[in-house]
Amino acid sequence: MKIAVQVDGGELWETEDYSWRDPPFGISGSVLFLWTARKLILICSSEVVHIEVIIDEDIIIFFPHESGWLLICETSVRLVCKGEEASRIELGSVVVSSYLIDDDVVSLTDEEGKFSYLNLSNYELF
Repeated sequence: MKIAVQVDGGELWETEDYSWRDPPFGISGSVLFLWTARKLILICSSEVVHIEVIIDEDIIIFFPHESGWLLICETSVRLVCKGEEASRIELGSVVVSSYLIDDDVVSLTDEEGKFSYLNLSNYELF
């Protein structure tokens, strides 16, 4: 899949990447966040592109964390700091959606519709 980012009609950045879905994206201030199946990409300005994370599992969604990024993947949750995996929790099923409840809790929904929650202060599932 070809991904191209344009600003005011001019091409800013492009890449070829494997992805089984259209890449989700979001904007906060002047930063564009987008993620493909295996990469988290930040485009900070018209000249700066950062590929923050490249992993070996599909990224469902991500959240900023005080020390890096919290990646919700298909079968794991990973804390990534400065491009390196700092912590990882393997899940017993495939996650299809997730959202941040508050600063300390993430909700996870699996493919069977079951909910679980991850406490971010101690990285325990409940």
